[in-house]
Amino acid sequence: LAAPVAFTAHIPVAIETALSLSAHPSPRVQFQSLQLLGALCIADTIDEDGVGKVRTGYGARMLQSMAHLVASPCMKVASHASLAIVSFCLGGNGRENCGVSLEKSTIGPYLSDLMSALTSGPLSLDMTNSSQVRNGAATVLVRAIAAVSCLANVGGEDFVPFYGSTMPGLLGCAYFGLELDHASGCVHPVSPQALSHELSMLRGAALESATIVGEAIGEDNAAMYRSDAEKIMVLALALLKAPADQKAADVIIPMDQLLAGCARVANVIKDDYAPFLPYVLPRLLNRAKEEADISVTDGDESGLEASKRGNLDRDDDEGTESVTVALPGMGTKKLTFNTTQIQEKAQAARAMYEHANALGVAFGPYAETCASAFLPLVKFKYSPEVRSTSAQTLSPIFNAACQYALSTGGDAASLPQSLLPALVNTIASQLEEEDQDDNETLFALADSLSEICYSAFRHVNEVNGRRVAQLDFNQSHKLVSQLVNCIGSCLERRSEMIQSTLAVVTDEDERAHCEDLLQIEADTLTEYVNSIGYTLKSLGEGFVPIFESIIVPYFGKLLLAEGTNDTRARLAAVEIYDDMVEYCGSAAAAKFSPSLVQGIMQGIDDSTNGGDRDLKRASVYGIAQIARYAPNSTLSSVAFQILPNLMSIVTDAESAEEEENTYLVEITVSALASMFLFNDAPYGTFDGVDKSSLLKKFLHVLPICQDYDEAKVCHDKLCDLIESGAVSMTAEAPALMRIVGQIFADVEDGEEVASTATCSRLAVILTKIQESVDSGLIQKCFSQLSPEAQNGIQIALERGAGAGNGAVISP
Repeated sequence: LAAPVAFTAHIPVAIETALSLSAHPSPRVQFQSLQLLGALCIADTIDEDGVGKVRTGYGARMLQSMAHLVASPCMKVASHASLAIVSFCLGGNGRENCGVSLEKSTIGPYLSDLMSALTSGPLSLDMTNSSQVRNGAATVLVRAIAAVSCLANVGGEDFVPFYGSTMPGLLGCAYFGLELDHASGCVHPVSPQALSHELSMLRGAALESATIVGEAIGEDNAAMYRSDAEKIMVLALALLKAPADQKAADVIIPMDQLLAGCARVANVIKDDYAPFLPYVLPRLLNRAKEEADISVTDGDESGLEASKRGNLDRDDDEGTESVTVALPGMGTKKLTFNTTQIQEKAQAARAMYEHANALGVAFGPYAETCASAFLPLVKFKYSPEVRSTSAQTLSPIFNAACQYALSTGGDAASLPQSLLPALVNTIASQLEEEDQDDNETLFALADSLSEICYSAFRHVNEVNGRRVAQLDFNQSHKLVSQLVNCIGSCLERRSEMIQSTLAVVTDEDERAHCEDLLQIEADTLTEYVNSIGYTLKSLGEGFVPIFESIIVPYFGKLLLAEGTNDTRARLAAVEIYDDMVEYCGSAAAAKFSPSLVQGIMQGIDDSTNGGDRDLKRASVYGIAQIARYAPNSTLSSVAFQILPNLMSIVTDAESAEEEENTYLVEITVSALASMFLFNDAPYGTFDGVDKSSLLKKFLHVLPICQDYDEAKVCHDKLCDLIESGAVSMTAEAPALMRIVGQIFADVEDGEEVASTATCSRLAVILTKIQESVDSGLIQKCFSQLSPEAQNGIQIALERGAGAGNGAVISP
């Protein structure tokens, strides 16, 4: 774990050793083999798709070994095997919980053996046997339940076959030692022993696992879980209705696990959870509003020196942590924090996030109260965790307020507008004040700000065309100025790491750590740029003075490789200029797009883009926007330089057939069509362009699905091409049926890939194809479509038939 990269070469030997020792008859040796297997899982590199190198090569044998040892009669071995399963499911990239969902196929084939071993082993322990409880059976059972949670979380719908045999036991453990009074709705312990710490942990783990399992099996199986969710909420309400100043509920089930479990239930049953909110939210709000328990006493030099070395004075019994600091004008002081209380604030923020995110518009009536409780915590000076979780909680709260305003109107309609300036100002100012070395907190704040700006941008009243919340010019000017300052700091940190650290680092693990830090900074930069982008899009032409006074002086020089050696800085500049061309009007596009052209010419060229695929993607996107919104002369001198570059992107991607190329290919054919194919293409009459070949590539890639805005443009322009005769309905009938069918299927699934008007046009076009093309060919084409596209065809023709046209194809 200390040097995972350098250790990579030794992994095969280490795993073979661990697997060999796991078969040793000695429980002590088995225990140590599990310890090593768990460490190897934590050290494993997990990519963003949830695929781990160690698990890919050795996963089957590792899981077989864990399944064998989890059924061991030795409770310590069985307990440790459960922990190893947890590490297998969650660990990676040097962390016990890497935050990436493991690819479920890694677990799927072995779920039956693992669950069978857990069920016959630690899950079968008899908790009514007091001697077993005293000998640690509760701890073993808690760890086995944690393993079940992790297996369900990774397995998802593959866990459904085990639901019926698992959930009753989990609910039994959640209620273990308790008696429910149905008349009063209260629960009581059946004996003093039922309030022991071990049984409290057992009930908490069981309730937590029951809600994880219910969430994991998926929305399609929500009906299976609903009655069990009600049993969970009966227990939860019995505890939540107890006075908040009484600790009895926490003794029965730890409140953090109870509240987190409620949030998972909300995520599954959605609107049906609304009646429970009045009982759950007060607990969360009380934790958020509770005054921080901080005491200041005189300190001494020894304590000051210890604190400088990072040695904090912890009192686990009291749940406190002390640090000694030198305060100007006050001398040496010892600050003692109630860390338990601080952790509860962060946990409350997470639970509130899940509730608001799950319930959406149903959460709207509570949005103002909840926002007022968590907004001050964005500046909670004692804990970066509280600041970051509170900021992230505000984004779904604001989103719920926006949804509620659109759905109900009245007084609720003004709520988002009253919230937006306060949220944006508080988070943006904290970004400037935050410790610039705390990259995780910076990212959390930046991500929340971006989400809030996005919610404000996308929630539009269809009646009057106005957004439910929008910053005015002065507020936008201030925000963009703050964000550019933050971007400057971010790029300075990246530049220092690129130029000094990476240039001299030779240790592989240290280099990997530096690259991880660079990626975190890149992710934070993306959120800063997104916030600027949504602010720009919201103001439209009104943003131009801000663009000219703030954006151009800072980002103009970053468009080119000569201005920076950081491709992520160039990406940021290109993306903001792209948005300007698309949203700020024709005058702004004419004035500023020539500068963008210089940047995108370098961005699409692999010899000058540093191999950065995102920069290439943003540059191609810029080409499409310039072709549509800037004067024709803007690209005329470079159009024939651009053409082979774009064609090679499509050709190379077709030969590679990599799914990650999908977005780049889609935006590339969109750019090609915008330049040369569409009826209003500025270079459609250029000699030397093989429009027939371009058209085939365009139709081959359609429908567009990755970018909704581009999809709507391309699918609408496709209708223009068909209706003008540029695309033959008879000659291209197979391709058009596939495209139209998939578009309607996507729209039916809630994908915003075509407007209502475009769908109507496509339905008419499909009806005309049916009328003009040989029925045998129609049936042949239809039979070759995917089931989704076939369903889309039926929907389209039914719409056409409803307008008095055509009939429905029979498969």
